[in-house]
Amino acid sequence: VLVFASITFTVTSTTAEAPQGLEELHPITHTMVAMRPESPEDPESPQQLVHGGPLIVELLWPTIAQHVDSSADIYIQTAAGRAEAGVEPGAPFDIRVPGTIKVTGSYGTASGSATVPHGYQECRIIGSRYAGDSIDDGRFIFRVPVRLGKLSEDSFAVDLEDDPLRSRAPGVLHVDGDEMIHIGFHYTNDVGEGIWVTRDMSLHGDPFFNVMERDYLSLVEGRFVDETVHFRVRDAMKDLSDDRDSVDLLMMTSSGLSNVISVTETLSHSGTFKGLVKFVYADEAKAVADYNPGEMPVKFGDAVTITYIPKDWRGDIPRVVGIFKGADGDLIPFTKRFTDPEIAVKTQFSIAEAYFEMAKKHRRLGQKEVTQREIATGKKVLEEALRDYPESEARAQGDYLLANLSLELAEEVTDEKEKRHYFNEALLRFTKIVGRHRDSSYAPKSQFKKALTLERMGSFDAACEEYVKLSYRWPDNELIAETIARLGQYFFRKGKGLLDLETDDALEKEKAKLTAHNMFTTAAEVFGRMVVRFPQHKLAEKTTVLSGQCYMRAEKYDKAVVALTQVVDNGDAEKEVRAEAMYWCADSYTKMEGQALRPGQPPPLTQAYRMFKRLTWDYPSSKWAKYARGRLTEPQISSAGEDSA
Repeated sequence: VLVFASITFTVTSTTAEAPQGLEELHPITHTMVAMRPESPEDPESPQQLVHGGPLIVELLWPTIAQHVDSSADIYIQTAAGRAEAGVEPGAPFDIRVPGTIKVTGSYGTASGSATVPHGYQECRIIGSRYAGDSIDDGRFIFRVPVRLGKLSEDSFAVDLEDDPLRSRAPGVLHVDGDEMIHIGFHYTNDVGEGIWVTRDMSLHGDPFFNVMERDYLSLVEGRFVDETVHFRVRDAMKDLSDDRDSVDLLMMTSSGLSNVISVTETLSHSGTFKGLVKFVYADEAKAVADYNPGEMPVKFGDAVTITYIPKDWRGDIPRVVGIFKGADGDLIPFTKRFTDPEIAVKTQFSIAEAYFEMAKKHRRLGQKEVTQREIATGKKVLEEALRDYPESEARAQGDYLLANLSLELAEEVTDEKEKRHYFNEALLRFTKIVGRHRDSSYAPKSQFKKALTLERMGSFDAACEEYVKLSYRWPDNELIAETIARLGQYFFRKGKGLLDLETDDALEKEKAKLTAHNMFTTAAEVFGRMVVRFPQHKLAEKTTVLSGQCYMRAEKYDKAVVALTQVVDNGDAEKEVRAEAMYWCADSYTKMEGQALRPGQPPPLTQAYRMFKRLTWDYPSSKWAKYARGRLTEPQISSAGEDSA
């Protein structure tokens, strides 16, 4: 039995993992190698496993290599589990120890790469240089999942017939930060004796410490007085209990002040500790201990060294933050103090919106630097307002403005990676508004913009689902009108795409055509709802014409005539829209030749002739009248006109 040892190295230059979406930034400072020992290790000198690295066990036993489906089992438990069960050091391996898991392995060779933890450049696996065929060698490979977590009260390696839930137990070894892992393999020798082969592995971990912005997407190198920095320590070895543990950071300024800040584990057994500190100006007559918790006194021009001291042999990790001279002051266009915080925050929102509007103007003029500066200023005003008034009723408005800004930036940039980042940011912000401010007027707006964002990202199916959610959550909202228009366009595009399908298979082409007709019919029905629900809306007449055109594409010309006639009979309709409705209504009649009509109705071609003629009389200067004159010269239509005369 051989256990692969994990070794880590510090990389020569620190780089950073590009955050995906809104994930945190993790500077890359290490690389990891899991290496197979040349021979079974000394049980008294256990191998090492780095937290986050792969735990790989190799078993060489040709005796059981019977066929390609042969397998073997090993058992893994922790020192904490043994202590809980009262197992003395040196006692035989006992699979009843709490937290014990069983892992089944099959033939294989361990080499290549493994999942790379945050902060590492790569994780390579180096196997035997002389390995032959795994079946011939009798080589079985086991990959053991190890994770920080609470010790289970039961052993998952024991089959309990009276426990129907046992089969659903996860095969994960939960460990504390500073743990010893025991691995056992059981076999029967030639004389029938049960023998345990055991190996031990100690856990170690690389500490990571960063001083960052609040969103943990960028590092901090300098701050003004009265500003805040956020700390993140990732050190699995400091996860020592089932509670949320804490670690200390030593802070020292170049002016001679010192303090200790405690940061707390984000979740039980997460191994990640976070906290913050605010830099305040140092009062000569005030001791450091007299400041509020979470405050660090500094002087202008100070260099603040924050040091994390890991456990045992691992070296200290210092980070330096410079304190700028002066203050980060802004000139504001008013000095009025408001007694009502709601009015104050709305005023700040108005200022931010003004900056964004100016940025739009300058963007059209091609003044890129001015645009970026105004967007940054407006965003800062918004963020400060949200920070100063976190419980304000205008919070939803501020969140909406920031989300809308992300959407506009996504539409502005050309770099695809940056565009995707802004789209994801907008999507997340709009989703949070819908969840947190359901009763706000900005909730339906955010639901609509969420769907619009998905549409701009090319996810039309997902966008359709979000538009439908808006319709049934806020059925009376004014945005429903535009939602109807966009849903209609969605089904129209689906139908058009099916008609444009290129295939030599006649059956497939006919199936696509039938499906396309269904899509066009659905689009027509959706477009037709606009005039029913919002008869005064500016899009009501246009969507009614679109409804008729979709019915035409579905070859349901009688329904197309009904829809288009609504616009034709509306004397108050926009001239260009009404002229277009007349043309397509007449065109629909030309395609109804031979269809049965209601008693007393003139033949379809006669009605087509009359509608084309009416179009040339009512709107003689329109382009649709020009088209109608051309159609009136067609033999079948002109003859229908003569018959009607």
